[in-house]
Amino acid sequence: MLHLTPADAILLAALVIGAPVYSYFAGMRIARGEMRPRGEAYVRSILSQWAIALTTLFLWWRLGRPFSALGLVARFDWPNIVAAIACVLILAYMNGQLRVLDRWPPEKRQRLRNAFGRAAAVIPRTPAEYRLFLAVSFTAGICEELVYRGYLFAVTAPFITLYGAVAASALIFGLAHVYQGWRNVLRTALAGLAFGLIYAGTGSILLPMLLHALVDVRGGTLGYRLFRERS
Repeated sequence: MLHLTPADAILLAALVIGAPVYSYFAGMRIARGEMRPRGEAYVRSILSQWAIALTTLFLWWRLGRPFSALGLVARFDWPNIVAAIACVLILAYMNGQLRVLDRWPPEKRQRLRNAFGRAAAVIPRTPAEYRLFLAVSFTAGICEELVYRGYLFAVTAPFITLYGAVAASALIFGLAHVYQGWRNVLRTALAGLAFGLIYAGTGSILLPMLLHALVDVRGGTLGYRLFRERS
């Protein structure tokens, strides 16, 4: 069984307590209209996520743990092939929604804008912001899956079972996005649950990383096309 160290305890506290608390107060600032310029916020997000991910990898290396325990392994067995096909079908469906967006009536597009809730504040409005958002999306796909699935599964599954880790990581992942509002916490937790189940079923974190990044790209692209219309 994996032996937890004080460094693990600090990192777990940062993920379980620190990230949700920081996110909550960030959401309060957004609600008061005190958000930083989006470009600056995107850059800060990229830097902070890579800092956490690289710290996690350094800790893992210093403790002599195998990187395969974080899911950093490529597998080409049937579970991975089936999961990859399912992900392609899901992404094709979501891309189909983008293709018909321009044909939606104005009232339907407005309802979709309203559905973003507080998360609308972080949606790109300009081409420059959109390019930065793409970088944020791929950063989140790599770094958040490494930390919230790879790391959390490795250190919690021996104590609460694999599927207990799936549920716990989804909840923690959702709470880390509370700045978007409680409705989006549920949506994010459900996405985290899906990513976790894919990881649990395939044993590789690489496919969840890619799917996570592409889902974020799709969400940002949808939002950009909706909110750009009003600028």
